[in-house]
Amino acid sequence: MHFRRGAAITANDVKLSTTKYDHESYQAGPLMPGSYTFKLEGSTGSAKKQVELMGQANLIEGAAGNVGRKFIQLAHQLGAVVTTTSAARDFDRCRQLGSELTLDYHEPVASQCDRQFDHIIDTSGKVPLQANLAALNQGGQVTLITAPADNHFTFDVRQFYMAQKQISGFVISHATDDQLARAAKWLNPQFAAGALLEDDLNCQPFAAAAEVHAALEQGRDHHQRFVLVPPTEKI
Repeated sequence: MHFRRGAAITANDVKLSTTKYDHESYQAGPLMPGSYTFKLEGSTGSAKKQVELMGQANLIEGAAGNVGRKFIQLAHQLGAVVTTTSAARDFDRCRQLGSELTLDYHEPVASQCDRQFDHIIDTSGKVPLQANLAALNQGGQVTLITAPADNHFTFDVRQFYMAQKQISGFVISHATDDQLARAAKWLNPQFAAGALLEDDLNCQPFAAAAEVHAALEQGRDHHQRFVLVPPTEKI
């Protein structure tokens, strides 16, 4: 989890709980990447939208990552038919979380299956936008939560608008209070049931924030999810 995926909270909105928690029980909340929360939270806003998601063909790219794994679980629970791309070593894990079809991210999706999708979520920034748009059904949507290294995509504009396709982006820093509250209503029961908590967690005190940030920026996190916690006597 990079700090840019966090949310700013005013001092007046912070309250310390009087309940004692061990690290395993309370630290997962701050780790949840906002991207999957709010993209799928938009699909859970009403019973009608939940019905519409039943049977929807979803492709999650970069599915073995922290964000991708959450997308798999939530989309599967909402009734979507989930296809994922990842390294072959992660196929079993993706299937356990709810992926029906696992594809190797090294190869183009179109060369591995003939499926078309209603919604493609690219968590990697490594797939050409045109390839994703071509894999969409009419009226389908591509959601981007990151950018390619050169920060540029090209695509067939005529093909795009003639098929009424959509491109959307997400960044948690623009999430509204209402979105956060609605997402919490969906996610908190998941946590209580023990779901979405498979991350390798590393708890550090607030004083270690600078070192944690440096580890993330320099790639020394080794796929761990850092959680900064207050002193034990203040919990």
